[in-house]
Amino acid sequence: MKNWIINSLKLFYLFAIPFYSILFLYNLNSSEVHLSQTVFPLIISFVIVFIILKISQRLINGSEAASLISFYVIFVFFNFGFLYDFCIKLRIPIIQQGRWLFLFLFIILILSVLIIKRATKNQLSISIAFFRVSYFSLIIFVSFSIANKEFVNKNANNIKSGYEISTLNEFKGNVYYIILDGYASSNVSRKLHGFDNKAFFDSLKNLGFYFPEKSKSNYSMTFLSLSSSMNMDYLNNLVPQLINTEGNSTMELQNLIQYPKIFKKFKSKGYKIYNISSGWGPTSFINSANVNSSSLFLSPFYYQWAQFTLIRPLIQRRLYESRGENILHSFSELKNIKEKKGKLFIFSHIISPHRPYIFDKNGDIVNYEDDDFSSLNSHINKYYSQVQYLNKQIIEVLKEILKNSKIKPIIILQSDHGSDLYFNNSFIKLALKEPLRSNQISERTENLNAIYLPYNTSNSIKLINNLTPVNTFRLIFNEYFKDSLQYRDNEIFYSDYYHQYRFNKIKY
Repeated sequence: MKNWIINSLKLFYLFAIPFYSILFLYNLNSSEVHLSQTVFPLIISFVIVFIILKISQRLINGSEAASLISFYVIFVFFNFGFLYDFCIKLRIPIIQQGRWLFLFLFIILILSVLIIKRATKNQLSISIAFFRVSYFSLIIFVSFSIANKEFVNKNANNIKSGYEISTLNEFKGNVYYIILDGYASSNVSRKLHGFDNKAFFDSLKNLGFYFPEKSKSNYSMTFLSLSSSMNMDYLNNLVPQLINTEGNSTMELQNLIQYPKIFKKFKSKGYKIYNISSGWGPTSFINSANVNSSSLFLSPFYYQWAQFTLIRPLIQRRLYESRGENILHSFSELKNIKEKKGKLFIFSHIISPHRPYIFDKNGDIVNYEDDDFSSLNSHINKYYSQVQYLNKQIIEVLKEILKNSKIKPIIILQSDHGSDLYFNNSFIKLALKEPLRSNQISERTENLNAIYLPYNTSNSIKLINNLTPVNTFRLIFNEYFKDSLQYRDNEIFYSDYYHQYRFNKIKY
């Protein structure tokens, strides 16, 4: 019995591999995932580790050799997705599909077996000790990080809104905040991409939407943009400790999206918050929403975990289709929300026309393996094929909302930032710290911004003409809820993926 316990403890580091991977993923998504959601993948992972270990022990003589071969196989199994994404980011030409990476890793496995067979028992023991200490150190490190986040999230949840409930002479209709991720401005579509999107914008005008004269997002990336617009302020006021830092931590930004000021303020005015799940981490499940509506049968965390394992190639098509289903679910939910008891603030972050390009212009799902973006023209064609389908769906959604509303609603239709067709073809330039051209900055910062205001006043129309997302809800609360919020000066901040808090101020 004693020997069995000792041997089990020696092999426990193998179980630490999936344990760390799952904790690492949870740490990235802790603001929208409950810790209990790690239990199911942990159980499945431990069963897989046990099976791999038993197979290795049967095929390979020597406990140390079997343990090391098991370590390699288990590491590859639970980190295949990380390795694949890393190869894609490095733009390694041969790694275009998972099977090539799998073949490469299999060759390494054969070489490892040959090396291990030649190694002495002492060399094998030293290698095992190194991996054992490494993984336990990683687990301790990520556990401390999770504990710290849990403490921060708990404090954020306990913060009072600071807004008094007020219902006198206020707007009584529903409010819709619809984000189309990465939707290009009309100007960018026409001048940079050579696509005439005038028909869509004309349809919005015919429905009664107004547009700022110069439509720009305040930030160039989703995390930054939503954190700002949903809290009606700039990040240098919301998270001053992050500005001009080299890190890319999003913990503070996730909290800003999970507990945004606009939600607190609408709740104080008697509204219920209805979040239509985007399928993307922070807006997939928002803790401070009253309702989170999703099309996913399983938690998005399970899909994300599976995507980083060796079963990724087997479920890739299904994951791809589930993203399309989630977009269609958003359209359906927006169309079918009727006047319910009480007032609703409906938030819908739709991950489209942002990549992956799932739909063609007719709404058919395209081949998920057709991912050739070697040329800018290929990128543009796929983007605008999806845009054409999206346009039809959005106009139908807006018509249904207006038709079904007994009280005319407020509708804000925005993109979090502009398109990234030039921007996305510039990863290597960004990595080399080469400056982006002005058209790439314009593409990323010029966005869609359309607002439907019932019973609008000349003052509200005047304000729209000079509106950026940071002031959108300041306008709404001032004009429709009798508040007196001070407007922020319009400022545009550009940053890249590698230095997201090092902002370059762009002329508005």
